[in-house]
Amino acid sequence: LAACIATSGPGASNLVTGLLDAHLDRVPLIAITGTKPRSDLAHSEFQDIDQSRLFAAGGLSYSVTVSDPLQLVAVMRDAVATALTHHCCVHVGVPVDIQGALLSAPEHLCSANPAEMKRRVEAQIGDPDDIAGIAELLASGKERVVFAVGLAARQDGEAILRLAEMTASPVVTRLDAKGAIDESHPLALGVVGVHGKPGLAAAAKVISTSTLVVSFGVSDLTVLLCDQHGLQVRPMVEVVTDVLGSSTRFRALHTLVANPTKACEQLMAKLAQLPPPPPAGDEATPWHRLSGYVSSVAGRLSDGARGSHVSGHPPPGRDSAATREMAGVAAEAQAARLS
Repeated sequence: LAACIATSGPGASNLVTGLLDAHLDRVPLIAITGTKPRSDLAHSEFQDIDQSRLFAAGGLSYSVTVSDPLQLVAVMRDAVATALTHHCCVHVGVPVDIQGALLSAPEHLCSANPAEMKRRVEAQIGDPDDIAGIAELLASGKERVVFAVGLAARQDGEAILRLAEMTASPVVTRLDAKGAIDESHPLALGVVGVHGKPGLAAAAKVISTSTLVVSFGVSDLTVLLCDQHGLQVRPMVEVVTDVLGSSTRFRALHTLVANPTKACEQLMAKLAQLPPPPPAGDEATPWHRLSGYVSSVAGRLSDGARGSHVSGHPPPGRDSAATREMAGVAAEAQAARLS
């Protein structure tokens, strides 16, 4: 849980941009601001801002100005619990005359314990039926799969990249998860969703031609799933750390509530048990030829242990069109990142 404090008037108003940014990133945060004495509110103009309405208008779902000393403990309890449970920002305004009041509070303010919540997430494994269904999709050879990494999976990049190598799937990240994976890796195509746009040309091309998005801890899926009108046009599989992180705006083929690293390990173990799909043949799309080439590169990078056995597509020759296409995409992505 993050926390910040500010004075009344401009102290509170200057918090708005930062709080809204943190709120959109689903960062658990409590902001505590001072206000004028209760007797001076609403009729004395100096630094008199209706803070609750200000923050609520910006999107904070919990913004309360305390009106009685006896109310403070309960309000703080609810604010902390809301921030931790819903992964959001909350605000509590405390008038200066209440700040000087003597109060008694229980030793344990609320049952929400960040360390315990983190432990539960780290121990969570995916439902075996969902794991099997997702693995079949990844191993079918029929889907053009792209992995997307968001804030909730920012610590799980290494495992996600290993799964991407095994399935020859390109990986994009949202801005709030930039740096979660090795951006020099051939499968890493950079950040998407900058200022509401698809991002780098290579990443935008991969997303627009994909037939399945596998989302790891992504809170805003619009740029990954939707057309220009905001309507879902491609299916997804989502991996979330808790049920509150699952999308209710878009339909998912599978919703896996699990630690992303453990979910990747489960999927890799299941994929290793599945037979590879039949070769794509001459009718293979450029994506499949590209995936076969990427898979061969990934296999060499990962000491041959993972390789392309899942994709089942033999790597094209050194001078093939797919090789030249992959080289162009990788060069384009790398140049854009360096610039």
